[in-house]
Amino acid sequence: MIGVFDHCNAQLGERLLRAKPNRGGTVDVAKLVSHLWEVYGDPEYWAIWEIIIGTRGDVQFHSRAVAHRLATMRTLIHPWVEGLGVPEAKLRAVADLMEFMLISIRGLRLERFVHQDPVYFRRNLKILVDLVGARLRQLAANA
Repeated sequence: MIGVFDHCNAQLGERLLRAKPNRGGTVDVAKLVSHLWEVYGDPEYWAIWEIIIGTRGDVQFHSRAVAHRLATMRTLIHPWVEGLGVPEAKLRAVADLMEFMLISIRGLRLERFVHQDPVYFRRNLKILVDLVGARLRQLAANA
């Protein structure tokens, strides 16, 4: 089961590399959200949550699964955030914004059980791009 996590993490790492910040520390938020949606919006990703939810009865393995997810955040997401070149004082806010973006995308993934219309997903992903982009610009302006 951990191998399934590792497979998904490899896909996530590849997508993050494709959407890495440019030399000036700016990021194309639309491109980033698109790459993240490729991973988290893929039906294959649902296996991750089925494993995590399914292991709740096995406290030892469940804690291992949750720890693996948190380690992924530290090894994939945090270095990406640090690549933005924001001041140390802003790193936590940017990491929180990234986490919010991932939470939103994963939540939107759940909507696939109800909605099948691609327009619905494009519209909601565009809202996310707008919100995250505005917040990143705000953080950069206050640097």
